[in-house]
Amino acid sequence: MAHKTENFKRPTRNDVAALANVSGCTVSYVLTGRPDVVIAEATRARVIAAAKQLGYKPNRAARALVTGTTHVISLLAGRLTPYYMALTNQLQDLAKSDGYQVLICDADMGGSDPAPGLWTGDGIIAIDYPEHIEAYLQTHPDLRTPLVSIGAFHLEQADYVGVDLYTGARKAVEHLAQIGCKRIAYVHAEAPSDLKDPRTPGYEEGMGTVGLAPEQILMPGPTRRDSRIGIRDYVNAHGCPDGLFCHNDETAIGVYRGLCDLGIQVPSQVKIVGCDGIEDTEYLECPITTIMQPIDQVCRTGWEFLMRRISEPSIPAQKKIFQSELVIRKSTAPTGADLSAELEDAPQ
Repeated sequence: MAHKTENFKRPTRNDVAALANVSGCTVSYVLTGRPDVVIAEATRARVIAAAKQLGYKPNRAARALVTGTTHVISLLAGRLTPYYMALTNQLQDLAKSDGYQVLICDADMGGSDPAPGLWTGDGIIAIDYPEHIEAYLQTHPDLRTPLVSIGAFHLEQADYVGVDLYTGARKAVEHLAQIGCKRIAYVHAEAPSDLKDPRTPGYEEGMGTVGLAPEQILMPGPTRRDSRIGIRDYVNAHGCPDGLFCHNDETAIGVYRGLCDLGIQVPSQVKIVGCDGIEDTEYLECPITTIMQPIDQVCRTGWEFLMRRISEPSIPAQKKIFQSELVIRKSTAPTGADLSAELEDAPQ
């Protein structure tokens, strides 16, 4: 026998008004945070208490109509690899602390609008992919949504927070040469964006500085699996370089696994340097030397730039470039080096 259930009635603004003994407009003013309306603190507290007791939450769309703000920030990012996830998590924490929500938009969707819904929030943070933003701004010149571009690839026509990977790449090459590598290859996925990548000229000029011939190894794709397969195929066909500078840590981890498949030992037979500084690189049997990006500083500065741009639209352009740091680990230990001190210092 079916039991009759009581229909649930969602509390309304008028329910809150009746319980707090105020008008419906007062409820709206309090719960939407209207700065231009003066409400007595006792009344404000009564409305908030009534809304909490009833479980009432104002409709976000209605709040946007009243205040002119959505309290939503759009985040344009690529495929959520560990690097992009670290940036996204940090930005979500910053947004939450300031009462905002983050809408994640996929930069790889393509089309004339690379991310539908991206432009409807209070502001935009774009992680890399400056070409997507630039193309949209050219076709929508009247766009006034505050925008901050962050990452190694940033849009200089907007507020931006960048990272210098050119210097990091040069330091990586110089480090590999200093520990005795004579054949240092740059490993990266074959993609048009590589042509504008600051790591490429950094690698090439670094090789010129140390007097070695450049060698590029193109992987079939950007994933760890692609790099695992790609390095095996390359080594079987061309032999193994003794130093590998990898485009990012995803590539470095895949390359490391592929070399293990071949029985090639890291670091005694080949040294590896990655880039980005994702946490995974610390937890391999052979931790990988990497160019560490200052993710916390980039995200915090980018968020501060955006909040300032939202509150003061006419301020001058905001620009900041952070330096990356070469963090040396076991994967580039000199042959025969005593690693006992490093292992003793590792977190337990």
